[in-house]
Amino acid sequence: MLHKTKLMWHRIRARYHEILIQDCLDEKLKQSLTDKLNYHRSQLTTMMIKE
Repeated sequence: MLHKTKLMWHRIRARYHEILIQDCLDEKLKQSLTDKLNYHRSQLTTMMIKE
């Protein structure tokens, strides 16, 4: 149950950051959001491998 909840959390956050990046004009903020997006994507990959 906890594993599925964490997976859902990382999917939601990844999608959230993707949407913010699309409309972001500030390059510094865009890079920060991209770093966060990459973190959530890597967590998703890691968690899906462990399943």
